[in-house]
Amino acid sequence: MNRLSYIFIISTLLLHFGCNKQKKDTSSVIFEYQNPIHFDKAAGWYTDLVRDPHIIKEGNRYYLTHTMIPPGSQYDPIKRNNGMSPGVRLYSTDNFKDWKAEGWIIKSEDLPTDCPYKDLFWAPEIRKIHNKFYVVVCAGNLKHGNSDCFIGVADSITGPYKHFTQLKGGGCDANLFEDKDGKVYVYKIGHKICVQQVDLSGIEKGDIHWVGEEKVAIDDSPSQNKFWVDSWKEGQWVKERNGKYYLFYSVHVPGRDSYQRFQYWVTVAYANHPMGPWTQDKNPGIFWGGHVSVFDGPDNNWWYSYKNEKFDATCEDYLCIDPVSFLPDGTIAVSNPTPFDTITQILANGEIRQMKKALKPIPSYPTPPPFDSPRLLPLKKYTQKAKRIGDWNFSSLSDNSPISEGEVFEKKEIYLKNNAGETYRSLISSEGWNDAGILKFEKLPFRNDSIRAVDISNGSLRFFSDLGIPPLNDNNNFTVWIRVLLKNTGWRDMEILSIPNRWSIYTTKNGDLDVVFGERSYFGSQPNKIPPGIILTEQYLDNILIQDMPRLKINTWNDIAFSFEGDASVNDLHKKEVKIYLNGKLIAQKSGRTVFQDGGELFLSAGNTTMARFNGSVARLIYWKGVASENEIAQLSAKNN
Repeated sequence: MNRLSYIFIISTLLLHFGCNKQKKDTSSVIFEYQNPIHFDKAAGWYTDLVRDPHIIKEGNRYYLTHTMIPPGSQYDPIKRNNGMSPGVRLYSTDNFKDWKAEGWIIKSEDLPTDCPYKDLFWAPEIRKIHNKFYVVVCAGNLKHGNSDCFIGVADSITGPYKHFTQLKGGGCDANLFEDKDGKVYVYKIGHKICVQQVDLSGIEKGDIHWVGEEKVAIDDSPSQNKFWVDSWKEGQWVKERNGKYYLFYSVHVPGRDSYQRFQYWVTVAYANHPMGPWTQDKNPGIFWGGHVSVFDGPDNNWWYSYKNEKFDATCEDYLCIDPVSFLPDGTIAVSNPTPFDTITQILANGEIRQMKKALKPIPSYPTPPPFDSPRLLPLKKYTQKAKRIGDWNFSSLSDNSPISEGEVFEKKEIYLKNNAGETYRSLISSEGWNDAGILKFEKLPFRNDSIRAVDISNGSLRFFSDLGIPPLNDNNNFTVWIRVLLKNTGWRDMEILSIPNRWSIYTTKNGDLDVVFGERSYFGSQPNKIPPGIILTEQYLDNILIQDMPRLKINTWNDIAFSFEGDASVNDLHKKEVKIYLNGKLIAQKSGRTVFQDGGELFLSAGNTTMARFNGSVARLIYWKGVASENEIAQLSAKNN
């Protein structure tokens, strides 16, 4: 065989095997995942539960930050980390299976007590800007009652992060974006999403500031046109592709089944410049998962990182990832989160292959170190006689004009005079927030008598506390009594009366009565979901009736009352005492601890959008400053039996 023939044969063989190898590679798996993504072995903080997960790719690794559990919004010195988030941690992976704990970006325990960013730590994210790494987080010192946007900087993505500086007015979920010309923009949440340029060049001197005017990127018109359930927008994230800018953010989309009134989705708007103008996508939601970040994925396309909102499973608070889908015109296609019983493979040729697989087991976690909470001191008894500061029988307005049977008050404020002779300004609202609605007063039968009642089936009544009268939202020693008629049970919990973030009287979807003090536990009545390290003991006044809740009868008047004795301010470590009454009889009594947040007016019916509006009528409402006696409460019900 001559040399030329040999070279030809070898070349042919190499070409043949090379082609076969290349053909084989196109069908090989380059990435594989199954939601939810666990990183518990690296977590080092007793749980890998997440809120607001944010992922950034640097080199060949992915870096994760998130709101840690418990997220914390209420300062309480008796709880671990004062009831707040422990800080901001950083994790990394190259395959979403093997994780490394990179350490703390911010650790609350290492900060002085007067640090302005001591606690809270909502929605941290990292952005690479001007070849440095900026961490953005909503933080504060809730012992002093403040929170805002803070930004720190590092030369390496793993830190250390230094020079944390407040960006005044940046608020929660502030999102940074660097354009191709080096200008940096901040997107701010609320009932509108606003955008403004920011100068970060002086951060090492503690000087970051706004540049130019703020512009509205997304206004309230979609929600006014019933595109979304309400106007609140959050969790925004901006990214650029082929000269088009994408603004992702989370909204409440009207529910698509009989159980959920709204669903937490991500939607998107488009622009040709970071400042806009922005055009809203034609779909109210593009992805059923909340508070996403969008990162460059393993196939070099865009991916979502999110906490699943669609599947009501035991793993719902864990990290999930899924690819972003584009339409030919560059807009985002509506897509669905991958179910937890599915494993997804991405092939070298770009194809996606999915197969059914058993759900992942819930991870095990290390036992947290013991926490020495402060000792609760004995209850401080209230000795003064209780004084009525509010007594409404809903028979007339403040000018003494009677309320006619069936009279409708639509989209306006009304003034009600109580039996103590004081006038309260009230707002009629359909959702309990700021949407004007309809409130109807009507005459309903009550045992052997006939009374005037307010029908709150179609709205809620909000009592403002800004007229110089004794405030209803006291921190200590008060009593509430209300006469209600439940027309029917709801498809979810129905709030009867509340001061949001302080206390609430409500019924479950079965019509069971419950009363809650302080913020409702993040885990509610689901103890199986409480991760290690989260302290929920009997010393806290939460879900007092949860073990033996009485059921309210339909179309029957019920008198519900409770007294709160003690000081619910954040620094008071004395026990509190609560007594709960139904139709004049004491049905529950408990001592423990709770903390009330500042602010909030009194609501008849839903005080927030997490509960359905109460479907029924209220005949009378009494509010005392002080602890009313058992005898006085019993006599109120006895007069009407």
